[in-house]
Amino acid sequence: MKFALGITASVATLAGCINGAQLVPITSVQQTFVASVHLSAVHPGLGASWMDPDAKKGRLLYISDAGTNDVVVYRYPSGTEAGVLTGFDEPQGECVDRAGNVWISNSLKSNVLEYAHGGTTAMASLPDRGQYPVGCSVDKKSGTLAVSNIATRSKHRGSLSLYANATGSPTIITSPDFDEVYFVGYDGRGNLFLDGYNDSHAFQFGELADGSSTIEPITLNGATVRFPGGVQFDDGKVNVGDQGGAVIYQATETGTITGSTPLSGAVDCVQFFIRGNAVVCPDAGDGGIETYTYPAGGSPIQVITGLVSQGGSTTVNLA
Repeated sequence: MKFALGITASVATLAGCINGAQLVPITSVQQTFVASVHLSAVHPGLGASWMDPDAKKGRLLYISDAGTNDVVVYRYPSGTEAGVLTGFDEPQGECVDRAGNVWISNSLKSNVLEYAHGGTTAMASLPDRGQYPVGCSVDKKSGTLAVSNIATRSKHRGSLSLYANATGSPTIITSPDFDEVYFVGYDGRGNLFLDGYNDSHAFQFGELADGSSTIEPITLNGATVRFPGGVQFDDGKVNVGDQGGAVIYQATETGTITGSTPLSGAVDCVQFFIRGNAVVCPDAGDGGIETYTYPAGGSPIQVITGLVSQGGSTTVNLA
């Protein structure tokens, strides 16, 4: 089975396609969040960037198309198209900062770009020289932008790029415990959690504590992760996804598993996002974006259909 992130000849590619995305409500659920969801897609070339002027007033869903180098924006939860951002070179992972601005990892250009919520022109471009950036997270405490690099352009060890105040050039941090870095997520105290693979291509989890320059490995006691998935700190717990097992594990910061969220019907949930009693999961296996009750899991309570993807990642936040 092919999961979302894997080294290609050039970079870890998230591939798939979109055919008329449509939201299908299954049950009513309280959702007061903005979705910025990343899925690689095959989408027709769409020319210049554009955005419906009313788009910035509501919740938006961003879909990166690494095949055509566009980012397609949909209203959330209606699923109607709101705009398109163009001019990327293999756009991949996305994250949202405190102001609701969207950061997009532009892998083959080795940079990360910032867009205002509903905007069409990049507000900032940060260099990530020599790296293949694939994911990101913003520390709501300090404003630091953390970018996960799966590998260097010269095929060396993956790393973290840390941008203080989301500006300037990054501080690069590597670890002998991580050969590839996949997903990252901050807690509320400035500690960064990350997952990926070690030199033996076995799952690896770790923490970069606030103020530290050393990534400490953490063993997830009671979990078997077949393929690295999303990482998010929520309500005092670290949530770690297994793309290969359709499950999200909850753990203490020291790695003891305290619970799990089974994602019934999901084949390959890539980078989820949890807010309140809902978890949003882009499913690379069946081509949908599914919402589940959190932490109970089970069957999805909402589905966006019409996607035929092989990769995706999600970040959800207030605009």
